[in-house]
Amino acid sequence: MSIATVALQEVPKEYKKFNLKSTVSDALKISGKTEITKGRKTTSTVLEREVALGISKTLLSSLSPEMMEICESYHCTKLTTQFKGLAKYSDGLVGTRSIQLSKYGKKLVGFEFNTDAPYKKTFKAKYHIKQGSRKDQVIIHFPAFVPDRAFKRSKEATNFKISARLVALSDFRYNQVEEKYEPLNADLHGKFSSQDSAMLPILKMPLDPMTSQLCLNQGFFPSNTSLFLITSVSFFVYDHGRFVHLGKEGSMQIKQVF
Repeated sequence: MSIATVALQEVPKEYKKFNLKSTVSDALKISGKTEITKGRKTTSTVLEREVALGISKTLLSSLSPEMMEICESYHCTKLTTQFKGLAKYSDGLVGTRSIQLSKYGKKLVGFEFNTDAPYKKTFKAKYHIKQGSRKDQVIIHFPAFVPDRAFKRSKEATNFKISARLVALSDFRYNQVEEKYEPLNADLHGKFSSQDSAMLPILKMPLDPMTSQLCLNQGFFPSNTSLFLITSVSFFVYDHGRFVHLGKEGSMQIKQVF
């Protein structure tokens, strides 16, 4: 049983570029060291948060409506905080520090979009994730498993669906000349590949193994761009001839960063 492929998509252009001016010119030199006044430092922190927010929106824009229904309140704020935190690993003044996802993006592995239903506790079946022959290719394999035993869910759930997204996110650098943050790879930033399983029943007998492949089909994948793999499991109840999504029972996680 294979998971169906959804065509490669791009996010809206407004999520790709940010015109965020820094306040480096207002820095004061104290005791031979460059520092920023308290007020200006606060402003510069906001600049880093704004570019982190843009990265979060780019990542979230790859999700389907069903995947978005899994997310808890303030998930975007929490994700933005995680991305902003990566700036501390780069040199420079606050408000000009790079956000290097290609180096430090792995620190977001395990991020839960619904902490009330952690992925590991909700979906207990074994699975294998590996890169293919190219950097922009990821293979996910689920050996045969019994859904009734593998999932922690409410008794009313009758069906489930597994989804995955592979999203390209560029590093961001502050351009001192233009006085703004910009992605180092604007063309690739935000592109993603999608995989969604069919609507599957929660049975007490094993399902056939499932293998899916996500690929951005890039001939060359630059080192200043990372790939974020998000996986989710959604539950449904069959009611009066239609499937009703039990959004808050589902789980979703940043499973790996390449």
